[in-house]
Amino acid sequence: MSIRNRKKSTQGSSLVGLAAGMIIAIPVILVVFDLSMIVLGVQQNDSTCREVARVAANGNPLDAQSRAQMIIRKANMQTSGYVSNFKLLKLTNTVTAATIARLGTYGGQLKGELTAQTDVSVNSFVVRWAIGGTNPMHFVSEQTFPVTYVVPNTTQSQTGP
Repeated sequence: MSIRNRKKSTQGSSLVGLAAGMIIAIPVILVVFDLSMIVLGVQQNDSTCREVARVAANGNPLDAQSRAQMIIRKANMQTSGYVSNFKLLKLTNTVTAATIARLGTYGGQLKGELTAQTDVSVNSFVVRWAIGGTNPMHFVSEQTFPVTYVVPNTTQSQTGP
């Protein structure tokens, strides 16, 4: 066998090795990319849920729902592509209107906690196909924060003569 024939044989085996390696490497790279996007989506949902609970727990408890929906709208405007469609599933507040009414006109510190639960859709292609699931995948997060609100004193002060 001449040197020229050996060189062609070596090149051919290099191409076969490269093709075999790519058959394994490409799916592995796609799965790693897909899993990293899922992890980022879950972290983003946790962060959004924490912000929803924190913002809703600070301020008048009767307005907590509107503050929570504002954060959800903000999160939905900032995301696109892989992570989308944040939803507020549940907002549970242990402080009620009756609790506030019991403080009367003198006001005071409220004690209680607020729990927020959010859901996010993550669009994956390789992992969903591999596990035979549906697209998109949904992940739920739940966070609890203490209510920090002081009911204002609304009594009229009486001054003497």
